Amino acid sequence: MASRNTFQLGEFVGIARKTGTDTRLVEVKEAAGGLPKSIAETVSAFANGSGGVIVCGLSEKNGFAPAPGFDAARVSDALAQACADRVEPPVRAEITLEEFEGSPVVWAYIPEMDPYLKPCYVKSRTMLDGAFVRMADGDHRLNRYEVSRIVEGQHQPEHDRRVVEGAALHHLDPLMVEGFLKRVRSESAPAIKSLGDEDLLCAMGVAIRDEAGGLLPTVAGIMALGVFPQQFFPAANVTFLLVPGFSKADVAPGRERFVDSKNFDGSIPYMVCEAMARIRRNMRTASRVEGAFRYEVPEYPEVAVREALVNALVHRDYSPEGLGSQVQVNMYEDRLEIMNPGGLFGTMTIDKLGKLGESSRRNRTLARILEFTAYPQNYAEQGFVVENKGTGYYQIQSSLAQASMSPPVPQDVISSFVLTMKRRQELVPDRFARGGAGASGDRGASGGTGAGACAGKGDQGEWSGGQSGCPGECGGVRDGRAGRPADGSSGQGCLQSDRDVRAGARHVPFRSRTEYAIIEFMAQEEGPVGASRIAAAVGKSKATVNRAINSLLNSGSIERLGGARGPGVSYRLAR
Repeated sequence: MASRNTFQLGEFVGIARKTGTDTRLVEVKEAAGGLPKSIAETVSAFANGSGGVIVCGLSEKNGFAPAPGFDAARVSDALAQACADRVEPPVRAEITLEEFEGSPVVWAYIPEMDPYLKPCYVKSRTMLDGAFVRMADGDHRLNRYEVSRIVEGQHQPEHDRRVVEGAALHHLDPLMVEGFLKRVRSESAPAIKSLGDEDLLCAMGVAIRDEAGGLLPTVAGIMALGVFPQQFFPAANVTFLLVPGFSKADVAPGRERFVDSKNFDGSIPYMVCEAMARIRRNMRTASRVEGAFRYEVPEYPEVAVREALVNALVHRDYSPEGLGSQVQVNMYEDRLEIMNPGGLFGTMTIDKLGKLGESSRRNRTLARILEFTAYPQNYAEQGFVVENKGTGYYQIQSSLAQASMSPPVPQDVISSFVLTMKRRQELVPDRFARGGAGASGDRGASGGTGAGACAGKGDQGEWSGGQSGCPGECGGVRDGRAGRPADGSSGQGCLQSDRDVRAGARHVPFRSRTEYAIIEFMAQEEGPVGASRIAAAVGKSKATVNRAINSLLNSGSIERLGGARGPGVSYRLAR
């Protein structure tokens, strides 16, 4: 992440020249004739996000070389004035004048604005028309929904305490309500225990009395204890997708778009149980040997997955606008993503996630109810849905660390929050490693979930945990010799061909099938190739190929020849 203390101008320019563009956290302005009019939009965008750096005095079109005619002193003063006078609230930028390749360059660190002061917007416009956020490498105007979510963070919302129109007491599950009341009474003070059932439901926010004295369920009550909440909120459910690739856009022609898909309805406890059952069904295991013992480890720790799913359902946006979107669970070849509508709330930021004592709840009433709500019987989940002690994200981090896996990757974009868990390394398809122990192949389009391995070990593929080799359609090239099962049983391994070995002698993480296809195509070519030819060969649009090329340049998998951009640019495998 770019910050005042970590940003290095020379390091950034090196990356920018490789990729041909600036980044989500760094914006380059040539500013040879003075600051552009759009500078206030960029300041607003960085202040509303996680901060960023504005660099003035470099020419992007000329390969990020120093811009001729750049007046550093004049631009520095104008940038400070823009941050102070052209946005509301004003931004206190830290501006630095630095020499680069013999010429002066001005760069400014724009800090993230305190949540209670957001949104930062361009003063000459209204808040609804002049607030921006940084996405990819551009500034995008916030829509009405996003502005509303930011403003909402300045105070405690009560969307989960709203009465559900058309709902009545009989729309709550009587068995769940009975267990809930029993739990509340067993853990509460004597004064609470003495309340009647209806008064206790009202005290806990499950329901509200109408003018006639009848009980009307709240959003929190319906979502936690309702028989069928989707009767009132059709999109307040969980969707699950198992994608046979690295992105939804990179599924090969003729293959199924999704290996498995399912929508889960019901109250939050039931949705968690049903979704977890489906995730377990599609998770594979790897064999790990420690000393004299061999044991099976799952693709993702169940504790981490369950906690992430519960967090998504508890902290999602239950405003009328937010209830139009589902919680999504997407399982790819290399990762598991859980997304919920509504970004982080209040004072909570990415940096604070997982730190004990740091907690900010958008839906306090719902979280409180779920603390006393048990999972239904006959499911693997046991106990109560929420601890409500602010330790959910810490548990996710801890369980992944105990499993020797990568930490979770959070992404907060105001209108949504995405938590990504990287697949256990020994189960990630490794088509480009030579000499490393093989682990697991791709999930096939047929829906098989065995754990046959595709990665090579020397000249022979070695796999463990599966009974029938590689399931479904393997992403590995199958023109090598048969693999040797690690446990001595029969099976057909999937090995690298010479072409795969040429594609890279070290492990490289590929994020999409497009990247893999580009590497495979370039490995067959004798010399450098241009982007247009690559796009035609892999059957993807120029924009998709350019994104993949930039990613491969960043990872060091390929090299650019012939300048930063233009018709003479070509690419080859890194040497």
